[in-house]
Amino acid sequence: MSIGLKHKLVILITALIVAAQLATGLFVVNRVEKAMERENYLRGLTVASDLARSCVRPLISRDPDGMRASVRVTKAHEDVVQAMVLDPGGRIIMHSNLALVGSDYGGPARTVAGVGDEGCGPHCILEGVEVVDIRTPIMAGGRELGSVVVGFSHAGIRGPILRLKKQIGLILLGSIAIGIVLAVLLSEFVTRPLVQLRQAAQELETGHFDVDFFLRSASGDEIGSLARAFSSMADRLKLQVCYDALTGIYSRNFFQRHMEDAWAESVRHQKKLALLMIDVDHFKRINDTYGHQVGDQCLVMLAEVLVAQSRAEDCVARYGGEEFVVLMTESDSAAAFNLAERIRATVESEPVVLENGQTVAMTVSVGVAISLENATSMKELIARADRALYRAKNAGRNRVCPEA
Repeated sequence: MSIGLKHKLVILITALIVAAQLATGLFVVNRVEKAMERENYLRGLTVASDLARSCVRPLISRDPDGMRASVRVTKAHEDVVQAMVLDPGGRIIMHSNLALVGSDYGGPARTVAGVGDEGCGPHCILEGVEVVDIRTPIMAGGRELGSVVVGFSHAGIRGPILRLKKQIGLILLGSIAIGIVLAVLLSEFVTRPLVQLRQAAQELETGHFDVDFFLRSASGDEIGSLARAFSSMADRLKLQVCYDALTGIYSRNFFQRHMEDAWAESVRHQKKLALLMIDVDHFKRINDTYGHQVGDQCLVMLAEVLVAQSRAEDCVARYGGEEFVVLMTESDSAAAFNLAERIRATVESEPVVLENGQTVAMTVSVGVAISLENATSMKELIARADRALYRAKNAGRNRVCPEA
């Protein structure tokens, strides 16, 4: 099953919006999380630095009670999970858990004196709490006496980070909803003129050249330029297909399509159609005697007579060569024969005047057929009118005849 352009655009635009929002959300959460961890680390570093300063005198005087008191005060901090004092070799000489005194510190050997962009120190899980071990040297007179390690909890920042993630998730969902709406609107904006272009092309395919509806919503952008170029092409195509190049009246192609519509309308509403088929008498003789240019003048003159004598709603067309047709809607036999006779009489009484002042006499024969009286289909109506024309020819020309 193929997916339409509109749905493809909706999916693509929504996916881009979701991807952009998701990437932005993850970036924001990551940066905020790192910033909060950094801030928490700096708070822990302050606590560790205070412990290191308070342990200088007890280390110099080898006062374990003083170190124990300093460690106990540090451990009382709400975010401190453990606190310890190490000798220069990394052995624990005091710990908030006295059972660990005398053991080796199992943390990293390096001393963390500050925090950089690379992170906030080694993390671990201690007593079910995420902590960062912050190690600070104990300095006296430019000499390192040992170091302190404070396990500072990150538990206090996890709640705000979790809430931030939830808020960003809600924002992401809202953005997705808004993105879908925008995607639908944008795809509609893009595909509407393309749908209209398709409709216009279908109209052209069925022989309807009035595609001005395609220009009503045309904008000033590239799609608007396409609409105007298409409409201009339709106009030129209409001139080439619908009109006879010599006489300027409708062509046989247009007449066929028009008659199909008129016939369907006639059948639906039980309205009569009258078809006149007109042919120039002895036209070959005119061409042979005066030349084809004079013959063309005669055809142009006949077309002018047909248009002048017919009603505005009648379809006047050149059917082929020197043969013409007039399709009359909602017309009976009397009206059709009256028109046919006017055409015949006018052509006979108005010879073609050449540039040199010479006149060329011309007559026409006319066959008439009426629908709902003597025709049961469009093709039959044309055939009956054609047979009526030949009756007029065989009866001596320059006359109007119905189909027998």
